[in-house]
Order: sequence, then C-alpha cells, then structure tokens
Amino acid sequence: MMSSSKPLFSLLFICILWVSCNPIEHFSYYTLYLNIDDLHGLVEDGDIISNNKKIGKVGDITTINNDNHIVILRINRDVLIPRNSDIRVITDMESSKAYIEIVFSHSKKNYNENDTLQTEGTILFNKNIHLQEVNDIPKDLPEGIKNLLK
Repeated sequence: MMSSSKPLFSLLFICILWVSCNPIEHFSYYTLYLNIDDLHGLVEDGDIISNNKKIGKVGDITTINNDNHIVILRINRDVLIPRNSDIRVITDMESSKAYIEIVFSHSKKNYNENDTLQTEGTILFNKNIHLQEVNDIPKDLPEGIKNLLK
C-alpha cells in the first residue's frame, strides 16, 4: 500500500507546486502585444476599456527606442477582439491618467493570443469639455486637436 501512494503523493506535490507558481489570475486572461510610438502617460496596470467596460489591464511595457514601445495587453479570456478594431490611448487631461480604449470592428475574425497590434493614434480627453459648448479653444492644446474643434 505504501509504495503505491508515493507516485500519487509526488503527482499531488507537483500539481500544488505548479499552481502556486502559476496563479489562477494567469488563466483568466490572454496576452496581446501592442506596438506604439508614444505612451502618452500609459503605465503598467492601466485599464483597457471597450464600450465603457473594463476588458483587461496593461501588463509590462518595454521601450525599444524613444519612438517605439511594446505594451503587453492582458485581455479577459471571455472577450474576443475583432481584427481591425481601433485601438487608442486615451489621456484624461484632468487626472493625467491614460488607458487603452478598443473600439471593436465588425470583423468576424478575431486576434489570436500573442498577436501584435498597432495603435490608430492618441486622443487627449478632458471630461469637462463638451464639443457643443466650446467657444474658446484653449491655447495649450496640440494643433491637431485645435483643428478638430474649429
């Protein structure tokens, strides 16, 4: 009896060790990579949002050179990102916090785990400015945004 329990005990020990080194959180998301030229305040553990719902978190950020960064996106397993979706960094100018917003496309094909995505651009957002109410354009806005408000 004793000798037959050794393999079982060893297997149980290996399973416990494996789970402790690979927390369940790892299984709750999948990884995509985002190639971006400017972080615009994006930091690790920032939110990933779609349709006003949190769908993931920003993982590690690696700077390749001053104009190129690779951002790991941890997307909730129950969320599929359609190919050709718009991916942008949104910066709330009031709080100076940045997050990633994904606007889903209508593609029937989805990104696969470990795919690399490109951003469509960066949007500066101040929740106190409503486009209908803007009379005077603030002088400190970038030229591209000033042109959009005119």
